Amino acid sequence: MDALTFIVELTKAAAWPLATITLAVMFRGELRRLLSRIKKGKVGSAEFEFENEVEKLAEQIVTKAPGGEAILLEPATVQSATANPRETLLSAWIEIEVALKSLAKKHGLLTTQTRYNSMALIRALARAELLPRAYVPGFMALRRLRNTAAHEVDFSPSEEAILGYLEIAEELKQLVLGAINAC
Repeated sequence: MDALTFIVELTKAAAWPLATITLAVMFRGELRRLLSRIKKGKVGSAEFEFENEVEKLAEQIVTKAPGGEAILLEPATVQSATANPRETLLSAWIEIEVALKSLAKKHGLLTTQTRYNSMALIRALARAELLPRAYVPGFMALRRLRNTAAHEVDFSPSEEAILGYLEIAEELKQLVLGAINAC
C-alpha cells in the first residue's frame, strides 16, 4: 500500500468518529438537557430508572416521621449504604416486611399467602384498614425498587438515591410501627 492509499483509508476510517465528536461538542448543551430527561438506562455507575423512581416516590411520600420531625438516618446506616448499597437496601426492605408481618399477626391476618407474598400482605392490611390505602402504591414501588437492587447485576445507583430509598423505607416502617402501637 502506498502512502496516498494509506492516507485515503485513514481518512475514511476516521470520518464518522470525527463527525460524531464534532457534533457532540457543537450540541453539548442540548445533549446535556436531553440526557437529564432519560428515564431508564445505564452510563457507567448511573442508573436512571432507580434514581427517578426514588425521586418520584419521595414526592408521593413526604419523608416526615409520624411526629412531624424529619427522618434522620443513623450514621452507621449512611456509612453502610455507601459501603454496600445493595445489602443496605435489602435490609431496609426486610425491616419493613417484619413490621408488616407483626401487624398482620397481631390482627390474625397472617396466612400462608400473606406470610410469603408481601404484595398480598400489604393488600390484606389495607383492606383491613390497618394501613392507609394512600400508602399502598408507595409500599409497592419500594418493593419494586428492592427487586431492582436484588436482581440487577450492575446495580450501582447514586448515594443520593440510596439515601432517599432508606428515608422512604424508614418513613413506611414508622407508619407500620405506629399502627402496631395504636392497637
